[in-house]
Amino acid sequence: MGFEYIVTRENNINTWIIRHKENHTIIEESAENKDDLQRFMYAVNDSHDGVFRLMIWITYLLIVMVISYYFYQKGKKNSKDYTVIIVIALGIAIYLVFNAFIEFNTAYQSLKHYYFTLTN
Repeated sequence: MGFEYIVTRENNINTWIIRHKENHTIIEESAENKDDLQRFMYAVNDSHDGVFRLMIWITYLLIVMVISYYFYQKGKKNSKDYTVIIVIALGIAIYLVFNAFIEFNTAYQSLKHYYFTLTN
């Protein structure tokens, strides 16, 4: 993603360094930009959490798919016993991945909005 921030406090003045890839901007916190800076900070944290959640649920989906394939190859005649459980587990995994992606995308769009608001 490439978004990050560093906050330093000197003489009761907060100075923010916000970065996106190779670009960085130094901003002194004021009453006008304080809310946007805090929202940027929350958006960065939410996007990092979103990436982590997305990776976890994709891993869960892959594990369920591997287990499904194993049971499918193990015995096709006994597959009816496992089919309902596998379909439910796959459905849950797909839902969780989709939900995590939507949450990540929302956080990322907010992050871009606040970054461009602060740098322009």
